[in-house]
Amino acid sequence: MAQSVALDRVSRLDHDCVVLTVVARAYKRLGLTLPDGEWVSPIEKARVLETYFLTHTQPDKLATCDNCHGQSDVAYPGCPFCGDADTGGLVPATLEQVDALDEALKAIAAYRYEIATSMWALGMLLLRVRNTRLYRVRRDENGKQKYRSFGEWVKREAKMAIGWAYELMETAQHFAEADVRSIGPSKLSRILRAPKEAREELTALARAGATRRELDARGRLAKAELPPKPRSRIVHFDMPRDVVYSVPLMARHAPKERAHALHQLPVGVLKLPGDSCLFVQVHKGADGALTASVRAGTIGEKPNLPASTRPPTRA
Repeated sequence: MAQSVALDRVSRLDHDCVVLTVVARAYKRLGLTLPDGEWVSPIEKARVLETYFLTHTQPDKLATCDNCHGQSDVAYPGCPFCGDADTGGLVPATLEQVDALDEALKAIAAYRYEIATSMWALGMLLLRVRNTRLYRVRRDENGKQKYRSFGEWVKREAKMAIGWAYELMETAQHFAEADVRSIGPSKLSRILRAPKEAREELTALARAGATRRELDARGRLAKAELPPKPRSRIVHFDMPRDVVYSVPLMARHAPKERAHALHQLPVGVLKLPGDSCLFVQVHKGADGALTASVRAGTIGEKPNLPASTRPPTRA
């Protein structure tokens, strides 16, 4: 049997909720059933429906729908293929409307592609400005440096929220442009919020078509699987009173270079027995007085000392 216009329409609208709802309603009214546990495509459902009417209806009782040209019993309330004349509040679609929708969908896909590419390029540009500190070259009316931080430049000159700017930079820094286009910035931002150990797995899931909800669920599970953070511990050791320890002070932002001035935020590490150590950082207060911040830690971890030149306050 040659495929009718109605079947052709259903095959083109297998994603259309109107068609699926109307065909399902016809099945219920006619008492038609499908094999349990088997998935049947919309076009196959419509073919079964058409066969039913052609075999159970007298030729003089067949009516042709003016909208989709499907044939059914004239006594049936409305068209069982498109719902014309009995839509129950649903609006039937013509082939011209379907073509218009398909064209709009193609345009949307093209614009989404351009948006994703632009967001990745924007993140790369922001990274360049921050990493090269180009924002420092801007001067005010007095010839002084206008912006003291990258965040200030982003907010006032780039007119962007600092949180969004950093999200774009992180995405551009950790993912290729192709991933941004195929996976999308929204899913990638969720991957970046997950533990580093799970990002490779989440990226593979996203490439395979995982939804944002699925990525969030897997990310939460990965966080729950992380080992608990070690609690603070007290280290006891003996330090001779007559021994002087020399602690080299290094520039905080260039750990391999010796510090020569206080604006470099000098940081030193005094190794203790085992894997323990003391982090020392020297500050200059607003009144010119010097203060040293000291924190016990473990060799290899970050100092986590104040990042400004202000003297630390005692909690």
